[in-house]
Amino acid sequence: MSQRNTQREKIKDYLWARFGEWVPLPEILPFAAQYSARIHEMRKELGPRGYAIENRTEIQADGSKRSWFKLDYAAAIDVTPPKPAPAAESDYMRRVREEQERATPLFAGGTNEP
Repeated sequence: MSQRNTQREKIKDYLWARFGEWVPLPEILPFAAQYSARIHEMRKELGPRGYAIENRTEIQADGSKRSWFKLDYAAAIDVTPPKPAPAAESDYMRRVREEQERATPLFAGGTNEP
């Protein structure tokens, strides 16, 4: 346990005690009403040391939100951004592709007929 009693230190000590586990937000709130600012500070502090704080939020059927936080090794958390969906082919690009296929049937499976 840390010797300091700051809000950030209290949250950090609690998350260290539950390292690698999802901790529900209601368990963190007693330590700091401004938990978001404290978590942000901790991310800046712990990130260079190889740790990360991940959060998860779920919206329930009644519209309420539930949040959890997890302190873990940064490598254990996938931070790869999702790949964007492929863009829809425009009419112009479709016509260009079709023309190329007609011009080069051997490679594209098209025909030489107009």
